[in-house]
Amino acid sequence: MLTRFFDYIFYLTYKGYSKAIDNGPEMAAVVVLSCVQSFNLLSGVLIFCLISHDKSLASKFLMGVVYVIFIVANYVRYIYKENRNYKVTNEKATESNKRLKVFFAVIYLISSTVLFFGLAIYLGNKKY
Repeated sequence: MLTRFFDYIFYLTYKGYSKAIDNGPEMAAVVVLSCVQSFNLLSGVLIFCLISHDKSLASKFLMGVVYVIFIVANYVRYIYKENRNYKVTNEKATESNKRLKVFFAVIYLISSTVLFFGLAIYLGNKKY
């Protein structure tokens, strides 16, 4: 179920970027999806750092590595493999409850971004 949700976020991002970018909206959608997925994972890391009172785990290197891993994985899933291209995702996304799916996707994108940056700012300002 979660993979279908990520498929739909990829579809929405692709659809939005295809209106603005003529060349490569697929890669733009992969970058946005990877960014949000890494925000979720790294938010968990930041929460662990807050609980353990240790900032050393929240390094820029770790964040960069996690982001690159998500970009590679999503590139393989959505662009490299032919069964996960835009047409397949479009067919899955146009099924039922389109407004509800868009609402949840927007809430997910906003809350993931706000949570990650909020935790990063809070942890950066916290003195140990």
